[in-house]
Amino acid sequence: YLFILFGGNVMFKKIGNNYDAYIEGLKKEDPEAVTNILKGDYLGKISNIPIYKNASFMINNGLYGACCVKDYLGNYYIVIDNLFSLLNKNTQEFLLCHELGHYRRGHLEGVFGTIVDINNEFEADEYAAGLIGYQEAIDALKEFYSKILSIQNKSNKIDTLLNISVNKAIFKARIKNLKKKK
Repeated sequence: YLFILFGGNVMFKKIGNNYDAYIEGLKKEDPEAVTNILKGDYLGKISNIPIYKNASFMINNGLYGACCVKDYLGNYYIVIDNLFSLLNKNTQEFLLCHELGHYRRGHLEGVFGTIVDINNEFEADEYAAGLIGYQEAIDALKEFYSKILSIQNKSNKIDTLLNISVNKAIFKARIKNLKKKK
């Protein structure tokens, strides 16, 4: 599966091994397509990856906190939502470093593995922990999960992308993995 931004929409396509041909086909369909991300507020960069605040993009795609995405032209972005500003500075730093970890580890290279593969989450967590500290990363994951649950309980709404971004068992596994690596 491929996770790309095309014409402002996140698309999931089963494309097999022919990634390059698929992308060329998209470019021919709509060469002027610009992602919705750029309609968000530009906040700066982390390792030359632009960061945008775009709550509607995150909500429309069932994402929380932050995500790293790649558009069909090969441009990378980190997108944050309103939840991000409610988190403490340590958790914000962790989320940005975690998303940078997805980029550095090549999790968006042709295959949408960032969310469907728990090992990619482990790798991104470990990358972030290497930058900010393992205990800080563990504390950040706990706060992040707590805030997500708080928001969901207030809205009585559970709408997640493949349920991985808020799944309690996944968060426990991620924390356990960091404790093991510590």
